[in-house]
Amino acid sequence: MNATNLPSLTPLAVGLAATLLSISALAQSGVAPASGTAGAVSNMVDAVSALKWDLGLRIQWDHSSFDGVYAVDGGRHGASYLRRATLGGEVSWHRKWSFSADLEYHPDSQFGLDVYALSWQPSRAFELRLGRINPDFGLEHSGSSNWTYGVERSAIWDLAPDVADSGGGKGLRADGHGERWQVSLGVYDKGGYNAWTARAVSTPLVGDGSRLHFGASLSVSQGAAEDGRIRSRLGVRGVTEVDAGRRSTLGGSADLPAFYDGDTAFGLEAAWQVGRLMLQAEGLQRRLTGAGGQSDRLARGAYVLAAWTMAGEPRGYDPSRGRFGRPESDKGSWGAWEVFYRLDSLDVDDGRAATVQSAGIGWTANRNWRALLNLHSARSDDANRGGDTTGQGLSVRLQAVF
Repeated sequence: MNATNLPSLTPLAVGLAATLLSISALAQSGVAPASGTAGAVSNMVDAVSALKWDLGLRIQWDHSSFDGVYAVDGGRHGASYLRRATLGGEVSWHRKWSFSADLEYHPDSQFGLDVYALSWQPSRAFELRLGRINPDFGLEHSGSSNWTYGVERSAIWDLAPDVADSGGGKGLRADGHGERWQVSLGVYDKGGYNAWTARAVSTPLVGDGSRLHFGASLSVSQGAAEDGRIRSRLGVRGVTEVDAGRRSTLGGSADLPAFYDGDTAFGLEAAWQVGRLMLQAEGLQRRLTGAGGQSDRLARGAYVLAAWTMAGEPRGYDPSRGRFGRPESDKGSWGAWEVFYRLDSLDVDDGRAATVQSAGIGWTANRNWRALLNLHSARSDDANRGGDTTGQGLSVRLQAVF
């Protein structure tokens, strides 16, 4: 810009400054600005002030050790690895509209877009989302992995590993809730095949320090030509982080040209919270529809969990999602402490069965820092090459959430 332009800009600068000062004065006095330049600038200021954004970072570092049926040779092995590193953000420009996205780090492919969604919420009781969205299925999957009792969710979800995952596709999901109920319904394109998922939750009993929770989920998909193989880590994620680990094969692959082209999963959930005590259970049944001469396959799983809050407050409840929240510390105390025990049972009708026992302790220092220690004992009908059908495992997690 040259100096000869400066005099012509002076009146504009003075006028803009005067306008902003007048808007500020009117705002302080509570009088609406007049139409014209002041009104236009006021509308622009209102629009900018309505813009809100939030960023979050989550890092989970895990260590696992295992032996017996968890290992190819039955010996003791270990693995330390980055379980999750996620950068999430949300921006809203209107009380009814927002957009959120998560970038997740994968050691083999660097950062990749995990989930994203455009959200429309015309009322506090209803929300519609469009994008790459995880389906709503089951109580454990309804909440974040940040706040599960165990390092990993129950092993029964290995029977239907994609039931609560977007599969890299896109979907449309609607959520509604009332005082003691919550429902969700979604339709998804999971990369070549379609699926729809529904979940309904009721909390018939809500009292002082107590809550009774019931729910059911259903997922139906068609058109995915798959081999139907079902494998499980038996609660220890580290078995797939090193070559010495192994997954138990509970259902073998279909022999070509046979395959499975239909997939139906049904789940039931129940939880009873009484003060510091939590009792929780879920059941899962998955039916794969055979094609090309392949018979149907039925897989069943269930778990029961008991947890006790030794220090801290009982977990809160989110009625808009039908889920329990994070551990909270008492005022003046140093973090929340929980212990839990979980028994998982898995069975495939034309394959094998397995059971997993997990016990652990969790310390939530505050909203940012958490540490977990879990012990596992497993039995599987799928023996390793040394003939071991039982094994022991240990899982440790250090977590930071900002």
